Amino acid sequence: MHRFRAFVIGSIAIASLGLAFPAQAAGLTDTQIQAILSLLSSFGADSSTIANVNASLHGQAGSSAAPATTPNDNENSGVSGVSTCPALTRTLSRGATDITTNGEVSALQSFLTDYYNLGDPITSGYFGVLTEKYVRQFQAQQGIDQVGFAGQLTRAAVARACAHTTPGQPNPPTTQSSPNTTVLTPAQIQVAALSNVSVTVGTKITITYIVGEHVAFGDPAIVERSIINANTEAQVSGYIPVTESAGSYSFDWTPSMPGTYRALVKISKNTTQYAARSAVITVTSIPVGDTTLQTPFITFDATPLTLGTEGSALLRWNVINANRCVLQTGSTEEVVGLSSTKSVAPSQTTSYRLACTNDPGTGKDGPSAEKTVTISVVPPTCSLTADKSAYTYGEPITLTWVGQSATYAAFWQDTSGKDHLIVPGDKLFVSGTQKTIASVMGNPSVKLLVYNYLGNGSCSVTVSVTQ
Repeated sequence: MHRFRAFVIGSIAIASLGLAFPAQAAGLTDTQIQAILSLLSSFGADSSTIANVNASLHGQAGSSAAPATTPNDNENSGVSGVSTCPALTRTLSRGATDITTNGEVSALQSFLTDYYNLGDPITSGYFGVLTEKYVRQFQAQQGIDQVGFAGQLTRAAVARACAHTTPGQPNPPTTQSSPNTTVLTPAQIQVAALSNVSVTVGTKITITYIVGEHVAFGDPAIVERSIINANTEAQVSGYIPVTESAGSYSFDWTPSMPGTYRALVKISKNTTQYAARSAVITVTSIPVGDTTLQTPFITFDATPLTLGTEGSALLRWNVINANRCVLQTGSTEEVVGLSSTKSVAPSQTTSYRLACTNDPGTGKDGPSAEKTVTISVVPPTCSLTADKSAYTYGEPITLTWVGQSATYAAFWQDTSGKDHLIVPGDKLFVSGTQKTIASVMGNPSVKLLVYNYLGNGSCSVTVSVTQ
């Protein structure tokens, strides 16, 4: 295993050093460079190797590697007078770099190198495994919880070490140790992203946040994470709340629409809550000249497709390979998300058109697709018959009716008794039978009304009644 790790470290280092200027020309991003440095650190590469690879990937000349020496791991020996006293203002954790911290990672590493009199300096500008190891060692010596990142208590201990360290003697433990019970302050939640970033639609973003040292391991706090619109602060995406203690955490977000956003992280304990926001995340459409643009694929339907016995319908859609969708109804339109639902209650048959594009953001049209769903509105109808066409006065009449697209029926009542037969019954079944008496001489009629959510209809039958 050791031979394999050595082979990997050597291979990456040689490849990186040999391709310093070509790598820069290829346009490696800071994220990609830090991924390489993180990989080296995870395999236990020494700081000189990491520093040289970092310089090479940025197109700078790397220094010749000094012979490796074993750092002094004895926390109670090798501490010398400190001549490097950094002014640390940020919470520094695994993965941080000089670029994102304005050089504070190197400042912390120089302090640790000086404080522990390390033969092999660990200063590389990247907060990796080795830096975390010495931060934990320093925290243990200072009586601080060994969280592995430099927060408020650790920064204060560094400042005291600079002021009070006697050559050859370890710094006395701090009296401000991390509490057993959480003490919530605004400083206990921070989002690590310190500068604005710009990405394209569909690019996964990892947001890292820090829960401070005062959030005790046995008394965690509730953390809520979300993505909000940078201008309106309306929530765009939310995550299930979690309970967390001191440490560094992260969550992923993949934007589906162009715009400006922020990550919002809230920490709460009992009735106290504080919030921290990231820098602005600008999401743009796919760049000019990108040949990977695909045609949107739309799934769009409605339940039910016919209204009458139901008063409303639910539109549902899901779209892939798109970054903008518009729902059109007649002359109106609205911008909608790529996956959503909408309840509608049209009073007449209506078509809904969903049009989506994969906009390259160049001012030119990208691939597009559309799909239409039509919801029919059907009025209620009915048919009414009598068991005979002619009756003698006082004879029973049996009426039978059938309703369609109706929710209930009722006989129209003419109390004058001149032209219509009186049929009892209100709010009857849509289809059924009813008896009445031939109580009007001549040619009386019976009228049935049927109803649904959107209207009504009627039907009638006329019979002959003689003496």
